[in-house]
Amino acid sequence: RSDIAVWNLSKKNLDGWRWFCKTVCRNVLEPVLTVSASVMKLHLYFLCDVQLFSRLKDNS
Repeated sequence: RSDIAVWNLSKKNLDGWRWFCKTVCRNVLEPVLTVSASVMKLHLYFLCDVQLFSRLKDNS
């Protein structure tokens, strides 16, 4: 009987962990990824602008 109780407990813990990980991923990782994606986009735009600007400067 105690084995079954332990197994049920660990299964509950596993479900709890799964829920916890999902929640953490949703609340922490998604915003972070969104922010870093935005930063990367800005960075790329900035690099493109800089290259464009230096090209224009070279041509004039």
